[in-house]
Amino acid sequence: MLSGLNPTQKGIFLAVCGFSAFAVSDACAKWLSPAYPVFTIVGFIALFSVITGLVASPLLGGLQRTLRTEKLWVHTGRGASNILLCYFAVLSFAHIPLADVYTILFLAPFLVTLLAAPIYGEKVDRGSWGIIALGFSGILIAYPPGLAEFSPWIFAPFAATVFIASLGLLARKLGPDETVLSLSFYPSLFSVLAFVPVSVWGGQWPAIADVPVFILGGVMITVGLSGIAGAFRIAPYALVSPFNYLQMIWALLLGALVFDEMPTLNMLLGAAVIIGSGLMLVRKVRGA
Repeated sequence: MLSGLNPTQKGIFLAVCGFSAFAVSDACAKWLSPAYPVFTIVGFIALFSVITGLVASPLLGGLQRTLRTEKLWVHTGRGASNILLCYFAVLSFAHIPLADVYTILFLAPFLVTLLAAPIYGEKVDRGSWGIIALGFSGILIAYPPGLAEFSPWIFAPFAATVFIASLGLLARKLGPDETVLSLSFYPSLFSVLAFVPVSVWGGQWPAIADVPVFILGGVMITVGLSGIAGAFRIAPYALVSPFNYLQMIWALLLGALVFDEMPTLNMLLGAAVIIGSGLMLVRKVRGA
């Protein structure tokens, strides 16, 4: 199907599929949240993600190559980050509208840029500092001080954002020798090991009627991680990154059609500032 496309076109296609898949997986987690605790949702979605990866392993670099990695410590760090990311993300989806959560999660690229300076020695020039400050100001627009509807659950997506940044920073340590499978297999495996035993011990199992939703969530995580990894490997970073913001479109659509959620004007304006700043930062990196 992709044989007639050039690398850039393939990268765009994979990015659209990957970021859209994440939005679907997040919607699955939100759909399940009224009936299950967080650890059950995360654990069993991750379990089906691992199974999906194993089934598709011949297409994603092979299981043997994945297990022979020389960067196990990096995968361990990413696995630990994913445990906390998934926990706080699902907690966010359970209590906050999808679009509101994504507005905050979109701060992750700014956080990566800030942390890359002390960790990797990357320079952040004055222009980038201004763009980052503008991006963070979007939160003040989305959540004005003194907002009557303020919810303490809002801290959950902020915590998830920190661990998204951690996953991104650690991914820089993984070279081209690592398989695409490894990028979904290890994070999901760590979540399975952390959450499934807790769920089983507590007698929490997916109901038969909900198993398709768990499966869909797991498949979409593997598609998301694999698609985005593939996109970044064959297409320019500055071209692929903006497709991340497709998730907001999906969040607005799924939020309205499935969960009867309508964002406030402040939320839309704040999201627009954050997304616009993110695009400016990508463009600046591309021109550097």
